[in-house]
Formats: sequence, structure tokens, C-alpha cells
Amino acid sequence: MKNFAFSIPSAFCFGKNCVKRNPEVFSSLGKKAFIFTSKFFPGCKNYALQDVEELLGELGIEYTVYDECIENPPVMSCVKASKLVEEYNPDFLIAVGGGSVIDTCKAANMLLKYPGHDVYETLFTFNIIPNRVTEDILGTWRIGPNNNGKYPFISIPTTAGTGSEITGASVLDREDIDNKAGTAPFLFANYSFIDPRYIMEAPAKLNKSTALDALGHGLEPYIDTGSRDNYMVEALGEIGFKLFAQFKDHLLADAMTEEDYEKQALACTIFGFCETLGQTGVPHGLGYPLTHVKGIPHGLACGIFEGEYLKVFKDTTKVMRALNLMGFDSIDEFADYVHAVLDQYVDITVTRAEIDEWTDTFYNTAWRVARHPEPFTPDDVKGIYERTLAKFIVD
Repeated sequence: MKNFAFSIPSAFCFGKNCVKRNPEVFSSLGKKAFIFTSKFFPGCKNYALQDVEELLGELGIEYTVYDECIENPPVMSCVKASKLVEEYNPDFLIAVGGGSVIDTCKAANMLLKYPGHDVYETLFTFNIIPNRVTEDILGTWRIGPNNNGKYPFISIPTTAGTGSEITGASVLDREDIDNKAGTAPFLFANYSFIDPRYIMEAPAKLNKSTALDALGHGLEPYIDTGSRDNYMVEALGEIGFKLFAQFKDHLLADAMTEEDYEKQALACTIFGFCETLGQTGVPHGLGYPLTHVKGIPHGLACGIFEGEYLKVFKDTTKVMRALNLMGFDSIDEFADYVHAVLDQYVDITVTRAEIDEWTDTFYNTAWRVARHPEPFTPDDVKGIYERTLAKFIVD
């Protein structure tokens, strides 16, 4: 059996009303909180924020709400947020929202711990982290501090897709390299509260996109080089695949029940464990240009590649084991399902010149290429782009 490491530093609580059932967690962190959140879609209420504000009021904890977190956060938006936190001088932070909110909180928190350093070095090079233990990029996440930020923080997701409430990295827009990238993987929340009620009012586009994004967090480590033979990735991934099978048809048909949402939220959390123990691979890397260049939300941009990517595998033993657990009989059936769930929400035009450029960008990211467990050529990459985006190519 291959050696593996297992570390999920965040303590998490799952279930309905879990925030209000654990007031001692909030009171143990101090008397002053800075809340990160975002403005919700018109007609959608931020029930998670409401629960948090009511609880903090009952506990006598002073707080302020910063609701300017933006989708696909650029590095400089995290710098802006960090300055506001510094001015407020809280005892702890709370991130209430989707992955972009949680990622903003994580990055701002790390910037606050290392004032005076170059922001990109702080977030992406890992050079300033003391006593860090390096490991081959294809292995499990590096061993390091659990919360490498200035303040303790709590994450409360309002989507079931990003897994950011469990993982240790933030995915940010890097203005310096004109692409997206993940930060140092040492930004774990001290506590996470996953309440399925918070995703039940999410728009269909958001919920479907995040569901497929979350699936990628389990599927990619399960089949990719490096973490695919990690016993814990396999065990947890297969639990998540079985859960996905139980709500996938209702997700497609816009017929989700309360029980379905519970299973989706739990699957997302489990797939977040897989991502922490392993890493995302090819589909996530393919999706970054669609977010950075075309403005497609991260979950949608990554999720749409999950099906067509599997068609490049020559040895499909591991792939089919995962798909069978999800309730699919073939790669084609799964790819068709992904298209049916997500294509309706993609509103872009793409040129072949752009696909060529994105292919080069991806293929020049050596560690992403190496995540694929077989020989993997630029033509393979280009083919995935062309098949996935066939409906949107205009020349």
C-alpha cells in the first residue's frame, strides 16, 4: 500500500441549525468579530448571515459586516479587505458565503500575518512560512501550520461546491500572471459549520455548477497521478460518489428535495476532504481561463470539463469504478449528463485561436499536465477544449 498523510485541521459541524447549536465556539474566540460575506442574488436571502448576527447579538459579541467580497476574487481585493480588518482590529473572523467569500477571508488573514512582504510572495511562493516541509507537488498537500493567518476564523458555506470551508488553499485571480492560481495550502478554518438549509434557496445555476465543481474535487484526486492511490482519497471519494448517485437525477431535473440538499452538502464536504488530501487536476486547470478571460464563475468553468476529460483515458478501470458508483454505465453517459446539467448556463463565444492559446497555457503548467496518469499531449488538451466547448466555438 502506498504511503499517505491524513490531516484535516478544521473542526467541522454538519447539520441543520448547527451554528446556533454551538454558541460556545463563537464565544471562545473573543468579543469582536469581522464578518466576510457578499451581496446575494436578488430575491435570495442570506439566512446564514442572519443566523450569525442573531447569535452574536445574543452572545454580546461586537461585529461588523463586510459584504463587498466579489466572485473570482483578485489578489488586490483581498489586500483591500485585509486593510479593513486591520483597522477594525477584531478578535476573530467569520466567512459567510460561497468559495469566493471564504477564499477572500483566508487570503486577507494570511496577508495580515506577514505585513511588509510582497503580497504575491506571501500568498503563492510559500517562502516565508517557517519550518515548512516540502514534498513533491504530485503528493499530498505539504505539511505546515493549520491556520497560517493572523486571526482564528470560522467558515460557514452558503453553497455546496467549492469545499473551501474544509480545504487549506484559496483560489484567486492573479493580476501578475494574468491567470488564476491557488495559494499556499495552510489556510484552514479553525471551525466550519455546514448547514444544508443555506443552499436550499440558491439559484439553479449556482447549485448545479457548485455540485459539479465539488464532484471534481473528489473525482480528480481519485483518478489522477499522485493521490489516486491514497487510501483515504479512495475511501472518502467512494463515499461521496455514492451520495452523488442518490441526488444526481433530481439535480438535473430541478426536483431537489430537502433530503437531496442534505446529501449534496455532505458530499461536498467529503469531496473537500479528498481535495485536501490530494489535489485537483486537469479539469480545474482547464477551467481557469474561462473564469479569468470569459468571466464564467469558477464552479461552472471547472465542472463543464469533468465529462469530456475522461474520454482521453486509455486505462479506464479506475474511471469506471468511480462512474459506476455514481450510477453511470459509461463515460459517454457521464459526459452527456455534465453537458445536460451545465451547458445551458454557459453564455460565451470562443474562437479556435483562444483554444490554442489556452492549450499552450495549460500545457506549460507542468504540474497540471503531470496530474494525468498516462501520456498526455497538447492535442489531448486541445481535444478536451474543443469537445467541451463545441457549442460555443464561432469559427
